[in-house]
Amino acid sequence: MTDCAAGLVSETMGGETYWLAASAQRATRTSRRAYLLPPFDEFIVGYKDRGAVLDPAFTKKAISGGMFRPAIVIHGRVAGTWKREVKKGTVVVTVSAFGELAAREREAVAMAAERYGRFLGMPVVVEC
Repeated sequence: MTDCAAGLVSETMGGETYWLAASAQRATRTSRRAYLLPPFDEFIVGYKDRGAVLDPAFTKKAISGGMFRPAIVIHGRVAGTWKREVKKGTVVVTVSAFGELAAREREAVAMAAERYGRFLGMPVVVEC
């Protein structure tokens, strides 16, 4: 085994084998964080087969006419889309989840929106 391979683990999903860092596997399964990704982020765009991160049932909601929408990622999977609008010095983050989010997931999305607001230097309002 090479030095590189020692830090990798594989997972099989849908008959496909995926390789990732062992630390990333642990972080994805235990993370309580959500991420608000911009449109055309490599997390989704970088793969021809997006099944490992995006349920094919939601592809048309995440990608419309070749345009990638900003994505919400929870537990390593795209869980919805989001958009932002600046109104009178406040950023409004509108969340469109693909399904019902658990309370912890909703809290994680709100925390991600707060991080985004701090980045912009503005207070945040989250709408669903």
